[in-house]
Amino acid sequence: MATGKDRYTTREEVEELLRQTRENADHKHGGEPKAKRRLKPFTIVRRVLYGLLILAMLAMLGKVWYQKLNGQTPSLFGYQMYVVETGSMIPTLPIGSSILVRQLGAEDTLRVGDVITYTHGDAAITHRVVEAVTGEDGVTRYHTKGDNPENSVDPWLVERSDVRGVMIWHFSLAGLFGK
Repeated sequence: MATGKDRYTTREEVEELLRQTRENADHKHGGEPKAKRRLKPFTIVRRVLYGLLILAMLAMLGKVWYQKLNGQTPSLFGYQMYVVETGSMIPTLPIGSSILVRQLGAEDTLRVGDVITYTHGDAAITHRVVEAVTGEDGVTRYHTKGDNPENSVDPWLVERSDVRGVMIWHFSLAGLFGK
């Protein structure tokens, strides 16, 4: 081996240092060379689950992207997100609040007090159900109203087929940062 004063090593010395480095690395990883080491079953399961999770997330992202491209409101697992753009629901929902809406199932019923998002013309409106009215045809329709005290009851009746869903959660950044 070369001494501290020598600047150059021979090829044999370099190969010996490389062999020692590999042996030290093998001892740190269980004594077997890296190429011969078998993966533990837990590691295999973890990697498969991680891969499936990534594939599921990519599939969900693709679905949302496809719905946006086709002019639809993106929906995942029956839930949709909306942003409140007007003050009709103040103080319950300040302007800029994000709301999570659960789509109605066939067995779901709307009750007075539910905050719903529905379609009226080209707009998505989020208001509270204030009255259920059953018409002569036996179909139940709903009067809605924003929570803002200056609002009056909406002049139209909302049909169940126009309801996109019931609000289940809301979040406002204004509330986080103190308005």
